[in-house]
Amino acid sequence: MTDSREELEKDPLYQTPSQHIPKPWVTPAPKDTLQRIFGTSQVFWTSDDLGPAVTGSTVPHKVREYYQQGHQCLEKEDWELAVLFFSRALHLDSQLVDFYALRAEAYIQLCDFSSAAQNLRRAYSFQPENTKYLERLAFVLYLQGQCLFEQCAFRDALNIFLQACELQPEQEVQQDGGCPGPEPEVQQDGGCPGPEPEV
Repeated sequence: MTDSREELEKDPLYQTPSQHIPKPWVTPAPKDTLQRIFGTSQVFWTSDDLGPAVTGSTVPHKVREYYQQGHQCLEKEDWELAVLFFSRALHLDSQLVDFYALRAEAYIQLCDFSSAAQNLRRAYSFQPENTKYLERLAFVLYLQGQCLFEQCAFRDALNIFLQACELQPEQEVQQDGGCPGPEPEVQQDGGCPGPEPEV
């Protein structure tokens, strides 16, 4: 074995370095050209174009992480961040019913009753047997109606109160006169009835 190696080292072809052969210069194709030619086919994309692949273990881990962060934000009364973290978790897995309810609670604290109601409706649509979501939705609609009533948006308030009554017809929606009944009087200018402002 050493004899053949020694013979190779003595061979003049073995001792001369190979010449450097330059590569031909090719004009690179712009990325949008490939997209235009091949459309959405990923066959010709490089690994840089495709981005990181999401594995099965990454998503549940991130969902758990977002849940913990959202729950901490609820405890710290940082409602906006709680909404953000629960939204991120729901973006990864839209079937997480409890996350809709938790996000609704944060929206309630932000007085965004429309968004809270939307989240509770979504949670109830996933679990219609869970009456807690329905009860909470009726409560949120009551709050939304009360806010509209106080802003003298009587027609909108009445519609919201009626929705709450439809959800729980056996419950009184409001005990202080805001219950659906005769519609309150509205001035022609759309303002609240009351004494004329002094000029």
